Amino acid sequence: MIRMEIVSRIPIGKEHAVHMETLAAELGVSISTIKKMIREARQQGQYEIASGLEGYWIPENNYDKKVCVRQMRLQAFSRLRSVKPMENSLMVFEGQERLFADDGETEKEIL
Repeated sequence: MIRMEIVSRIPIGKEHAVHMETLAAELGVSISTIKKMIREARQQGQYEIASGLEGYWIPENNYDKKVCVRQMRLQAFSRLRSVKPMENSLMVFEGQERLFADDGETEKEIL
């Protein structure tokens, strides 16, 4: 399975981090494929993969995991704050719903 192959190439410890370009070259896939594989591995909860400017790595201990979780949460909140002004600037016709529901519902159809 290719997901296991990518996880086996991600080192333990931030000081040994590997860049996505290196992983893509080693596996012979695109960078977007690497991002997708890592996202899927994270979402399934089977693999704890940290990332930063240094690249990708497996956290060594609970402190490193907490730092990773905090960083990922800050990035997610930052993206959400960036979406809000753009969403608000859209011309909304009378009776039309917002593009995304605040409660996590799926995308609404734009008429």
